[in-house]
Amino acid sequence: MGRSFSAIYFEATRRCNLRCPMCMTGSNERKVVAESRKRELSLEEIRDLVLLPARNLGVKAVGWSGGEFLVRKDAFDLLRLTAELGYQCKVCSNGELLTRERLQAIKEATGGKVTIALGLNSMDEDNAETRDADCDRTLEVLELCKELGIDRHVIVTIGKHNTESFERTVEY
Repeated sequence: MGRSFSAIYFEATRRCNLRCPMCMTGSNERKVVAESRKRELSLEEIRDLVLLPARNLGVKAVGWSGGEFLVRKDAFDLLRLTAELGYQCKVCSNGELLTRERLQAIKEATGGKVTIALGLNSMDEDNAETRDADCDRTLEVLELCKELGIDRHVIVTIGKHNTESFERTVEY
């Protein structure tokens, strides 16, 4: 039997609306972002070179990320296409662009087959050492997802910066 993958994680852009100090993708570095924009795939290229071949390999889920996936002008078109091709969608986001209206639009674009994944590295000021975002905003988006019936997932990146608060964060 051949190899198969159940999920793929697709970095659709390095552009981001934040400048997190510990960005894993380099989206906090203008030169990295500028260089990567030259190589960013179009919707058609993503469909033909990634989504269709992945479906043939048995992939069931696509995780969209970046930078911030939602800064792509065609983000909702990509979500619709992903759902039309039968995939479960995961949107990895910093949460700053996720209003009630945008979350509802994501749910509609994916036919409800979506998980919103948000980073939350600490429940206190330690969060600011790694993310250019307030943990209260992330908690607000998680609550909106719950209200709207959208599956949600929290990503905690652990390191020296948050070992003291890790247990409290996970307990929450």
